[in-house]
Amino acid sequence: MRRHLLTSPNPSANTLEDDPGLSHGAAGDGLTVWQEYRGYWVDGSKSTTEPHHTRLSPARKELLVQVNELPGMAQQVSFNPDNALAAYDVNTVMQQVADFYGDISRGLGIDLYWVRRDFTAFGPPYTPELLPPVDHQERFYGEVRQEYWSSDDLVNRILITKSLPYATSFIRYDNRLTTPPFDTQGNFVLYKQLAGRPETEFIRESRDPNLKDFVKLVMLDRRSDLQVTISNGQTIFWTDVQQDNAVTPIINNAPTLQGSWICVCAIAEEGVAMTGLRRHYTATEFNQRLVWATAHELCHLLIGGSHFNQPGYLMTGNLPAPAGIDTITAGCDEIQLIDLKGRRSIEH
Repeated sequence: MRRHLLTSPNPSANTLEDDPGLSHGAAGDGLTVWQEYRGYWVDGSKSTTEPHHTRLSPARKELLVQVNELPGMAQQVSFNPDNALAAYDVNTVMQQVADFYGDISRGLGIDLYWVRRDFTAFGPPYTPELLPPVDHQERFYGEVRQEYWSSDDLVNRILITKSLPYATSFIRYDNRLTTPPFDTQGNFVLYKQLAGRPETEFIRESRDPNLKDFVKLVMLDRRSDLQVTISNGQTIFWTDVQQDNAVTPIINNAPTLQGSWICVCAIAEEGVAMTGLRRHYTATEFNQRLVWATAHELCHLLIGGSHFNQPGYLMTGNLPAPAGIDTITAGCDEIQLIDLKGRRSIEH
């Protein structure tokens, strides 16, 4: 049975405080009654996408999310010829996630609120010799390449490479800094400083210190690694789009490095590379996939790294693409893993 048992909660759950009647595995939501009575300024919830002050309820569980969004996402250059990406709107996505989270018949029974902030890749600008200026150490402006197989036929399929000239992408660090003739002493020092940082450092660096009770969600364009090749004596740089489009690293003893990131542009483009689909998403399919991915990754902050084999669960290990969140009903066994009070991505 996958529907929630509203009349028989988990004995370990607190039915008097911060519990809407679902069998969550732990009592409380980590917010004090004083914090809930004082309330928070938020940018949206399942009922509105207008900025407002809201008082929370000590009788319900609430999840607060800081969303750092790369500005101008819908205007990014995309591999998808139907431009499904143009349908993207962060408020639309978060409101659908909040609606699912708050549903006690098929969702999690948790009221979700979010605050939006711009995301920028941090670090000082630099200008490698003979190359154009780079605004931030973790941004790339140039040729972005996407590789995928033409079909699911293991014998007759071919590898297809598509390129987006003058596109922008997130990168972990820039290998050009140690590639001759750019490996000057100054560049090498800069590279060493950046390369030694954890991959999730951008999660910590973009946190708002005033939102300590909020878990962290970053909406990027793509995740990619810089590549280099030599052709006819010419050095060519590009970035390869990576496949991990939705990620939630769980790092022990480093809560400020924890959080979720969603590669919005890459999700809009991924359908053509997916086994069994091999076509581009429509705008509706892209939105459905994006909403499910966001809800799924945020739930990892509540239950850890667990996945389930059931295709209709929120935490399924099988992608419900492109139908997305509409096919999902959270199951009792995954509900019982939820520990909102001990959620990741905040300092307890």
